[in-house]
Amino acid sequence: MSENHERWEQAFKASPKAYKSPEGPLMMSFTLTENTDTILPMFPSTMYRVQGQTVRDIRIGFFSLSEDKVLGQLPYGDAAAVLGAYAVEARNPYVLIRGLSNDELHEVIEKGKAEAVRRDRAAQIGAACRQFAELDHTDPETVSRVFAASTVKTVRFEDIPFPSGIVTAGDPFVSLRDLPSVGYLNEEIHAGNCPLELAIAGSEVTGQKAAGMRLKISGRNAHTYRPVQFAEKKDGILIDLKDSFFAMTGYICFMDREAVQAWNAFAGAWSEEHPYQDIISGYFQPLFTQEGFIRFRIPGTGYDIVIAYAGFGKGWYRVFGGYDENDTLCEFVSLFADPALMQ
Repeated sequence: MSENHERWEQAFKASPKAYKSPEGPLMMSFTLTENTDTILPMFPSTMYRVQGQTVRDIRIGFFSLSEDKVLGQLPYGDAAAVLGAYAVEARNPYVLIRGLSNDELHEVIEKGKAEAVRRDRAAQIGAACRQFAELDHTDPETVSRVFAASTVKTVRFEDIPFPSGIVTAGDPFVSLRDLPSVGYLNEEIHAGNCPLELAIAGSEVTGQKAAGMRLKISGRNAHTYRPVQFAEKKDGILIDLKDSFFAMTGYICFMDREAVQAWNAFAGAWSEEHPYQDIISGYFQPLFTQEGFIRFRIPGTGYDIVIAYAGFGKGWYRVFGGYDENDTLCEFVSLFADPALMQ
């Protein structure tokens, strides 16, 4: 600790330089110099303003003492993604980066450029997958691609309870917390336990993400799929039927009506006990797997629910009913991303 304290005291504290880019908008830059311990801000866009304006274009420049020149610049986020490996210590809202050799500066620049390419590609994939999730139709081939492609890992949770047979789907931390307005699917299922499946897919570009969630109602295969509507309520009164739901936090859950009641009782009590904390970061974040899902027993009950971070997060999603050869409902499915687009 004393060694780090001395390094913090002796390190160069980078201060921003603001100027106009050739294209006109304001820019802000910080400099990292060869063999120099440097203190950098973690959140420069919120910590610094220029003439009262938030600056979006923030960069880090790399200066070589050996070559006596600026080697190049990187967008701040791309540089930070690489520089984390060279961090000595973080003291919010700053981080201490150890002095980098000339070779390391060149390496950081190359890795940062690769990170920029990866980020842009991930953004393109994310936009395409959000469009895929909003489609108002699907078919057995598409569902099979999401759940059974060679690049997909299917995680199956047995015996998820649906004791009333009345099911909803939505954001468990927002829409399913608005108890009087929770809308339920207009097709009921048999009361009892059902298996629930998550499709996990991705690549080095996107990382592993939940691409779909499926509630298996029977052992039969679906031959057709149709959108299932929600009975949208306001203060318990039916006002409309809707065919999609919005995941504000990016998390999605299929939940029985009785589980919704228990979930709200648990989450409400926790929030009352922790009035200044967010339940996701304050309770759930450490429990989620690396792929962003969890099977969770609502405390004090026998209700298990499965919560997953859907594909590329916040957005509109649908629930489709899968129907067997006799046109009998055999599954509910929600599609978040197309594994074929994620490669």
